[in-house]
Amino acid sequence: MDTAKVIGAVAASRVERCLGLYWFLPGPHHGNSGEEQAGHRGTRVFLERGQKPLDTSGSMLTATMWRPSGRMVAIVASVAFFLKIAIALRTYGTNDVFAYERFLHWSRYLGVGLYRAAWDFNHPPFMLHVLRGMGWLAQTSGVAFPFWLRLPGIVADPITLWLVWKTLGPRTQEPTIC
Repeated sequence: MDTAKVIGAVAASRVERCLGLYWFLPGPHHGNSGEEQAGHRGTRVFLERGQKPLDTSGSMLTATMWRPSGRMVAIVASVAFFLKIAIALRTYGTNDVFAYERFLHWSRYLGVGLYRAAWDFNHPPFMLHVLRGMGWLAQTSGVAFPFWLRLPGIVADPITLWLVWKTLGPRTQEPTIC
């Protein structure tokens, strides 16, 4: 009785992944030498929904799901952070950067009158101070204004990742539907 069919990771469709579970058969199966392959021992198999997780000897299998470790997430997040910094230092950005540079220039002369002069300046008054601070940083550091405009979003990404990791970290061991 064939209780599990072996399906490659590429061949498994999204529908199949949603309807069943992946398991790893321990030991040498289907040409597997039993040596570590991609961090797991055994052969990856797919069980239809409702199918019992038994290997060919009739013993119960245990699920082995790959989950990223905190170290792996931190490494990937660090690489992404430094790539974003490098890209922000070397590129101008979108047309929003031009608009914010225009707002900065006009706010130096108009102050709160900017709300009357620029129909598209629909930000809270504190943004006038933020723009002036970014303009001051650009002027004193020699690093262009577009970098300072994108820096808060770049810094917010790892903070958000950390918050999500801390919030959802305990839930990673829960079973999922798909």
